[in-house]
Amino acid sequence: MLLVVLVALAVTTASPGLWVAALLVAALGLGGAAVLLASTPPAAPVPGPAPAEDTATGSPERPAAAVREVDDLQAFFDAPPGSPTVLPPATPPTAPPAPIPTPTPAPAPALAAAPVTRPAPHPPRRPVAALATAAVALVVAAGTLAVLTDHGGRRDDRGRDEGRPAAAATTRTVPTTASSTPTTTRAPLTAAAAGDLASTSVDPGRDGFTARAAFEGIVLEPRAVGATVSYPRLDVSSDGTTGVAHLELTTWNCITATPPVDPAAAGCTASLTEYADLPTPALELREVAGEFELSGDFETYTRPNGSSPVYTGRSYPITVEAGPDGRAEDGTAPLVGDLELGTSTAVTTADRTANTVTAGG
Repeated sequence: MLLVVLVALAVTTASPGLWVAALLVAALGLGGAAVLLASTPPAAPVPGPAPAEDTATGSPERPAAAVREVDDLQAFFDAPPGSPTVLPPATPPTAPPAPIPTPTPAPAPALAAAPVTRPAPHPPRRPVAALATAAVALVVAAGTLAVLTDHGGRRDDRGRDEGRPAAAATTRTVPTTASSTPTTTRAPLTAAAAGDLASTSVDPGRDGFTARAAFEGIVLEPRAVGATVSYPRLDVSSDGTTGVAHLELTTWNCITATPPVDPAAAGCTASLTEYADLPTPALELREVAGEFELSGDFETYTRPNGSSPVYTGRSYPITVEAGPDGRAEDGTAPLVGDLELGTSTAVTTADRTANTVTAGG
């Protein structure tokens, strides 16, 4: 009854789900019938009557001989009951009759062995196998129909989504105003090897600045005779939060205790130029009203004969204070300041093109 209802609904509504349900119900019905047929035992054969045994010999008795019926009606009329018995006439004595030979009983015919009743073999369960096969086929059909229906539904949904215009999307765009400023978080600058930050600079944006400065000579290391001197150059860039400074130290070995104005003309011997790159937060950088101050320990490296950078193992604690000197043109103004290294101090050179500061924006 349930199967009929499901089929009727599936035909009326054309619903694949109802067809799947109908196929499953049919499969369950056929499976139940197969189980009932498989669990019903075959009927046992009815055994025939067993032959009776002779109590004396223990062998089965022979069937009783047929009794011959004799019609004695005529003898009843000739001598009804109660009539006197007529004796036959006496006969003279004769010789005793010869003994009647006793017949030897014939051997009893051998009885045929009683047939042994064996239970009939179970009939092949072809109906059970057929019902089970039909149930499996219905289940497979139901699963196939369900998979096809599911793929079809997804394909239809995907088609509807692809055909839906972008304006129908439910996402809401938050309007931005001109006063809103995007906030970005800059990853900290790190150097895995010497020279990794040599070409790195920070975009000043609206709140930062860039500056470059060239300084007079300064003593790097006093010697027993003379000193090792340098003429530092500095480039720094900052966005107001993150910054990086690049230091270049051209070194000379001089026989004088103080750096000469022109080391080459004073007979100093040029040595390898040392470089250093220091980012924040190792670089302490402060900027107020166009003037800035920076400090940090600059670990230097060299490029021997143009090869890969190699750390020297030397680090110089340097502090720089500088600011604009004069009116800015196109946002760039001359820079003036000084550099401190230990107890030595060097001021910016007189070359105004080599000392500039540019405000962000």
